[in-house]
Amino acid sequence: MVEALGDLTLKPFWSRDPDAGVSHGTDDAELRVQIDTLDHLTCVWASPYGGSDTGIITTVVWVTRGESAAVEARLVANGLECFTQSEGRRCVIQTNTADGAFGESHFLRGGIWLATKYTNAGPLGYTQNIIDNLWMGV
Repeated sequence: MVEALGDLTLKPFWSRDPDAGVSHGTDDAELRVQIDTLDHLTCVWASPYGGSDTGIITTVVWVTRGESAAVEARLVANGLECFTQSEGRRCVIQTNTADGAFGESHFLRGGIWLATKYTNAGPLGYTQNIIDNLWMGV
């Protein structure tokens, strides 16, 4: 995936500033609060030179079965399309405008929630690649 992400850099220095606005894999305020209260790891793929109109933020969140169900219910309420994939639940939404494509992809399985928000980025197979690596050999 690193090659497919091109000029994007993993966790560029500027993105570490709390005011940079790149701290969650979702735009939903309720889900952001939930992420903040749970154990999580956030990966930012963005321009090394500062904010731009291209990037991906993925947050890996550890959840209980009940929290996972609540997340999926919220995603459905927000209009995301959910389906079964790779022994888990995947929920997606994408909007295409004159300025490009942006959206979210969420994956829930076995106590892990992958929350990804993207703008004009997201190589084909990005989420599946993460799934394959997290559940390798399972």
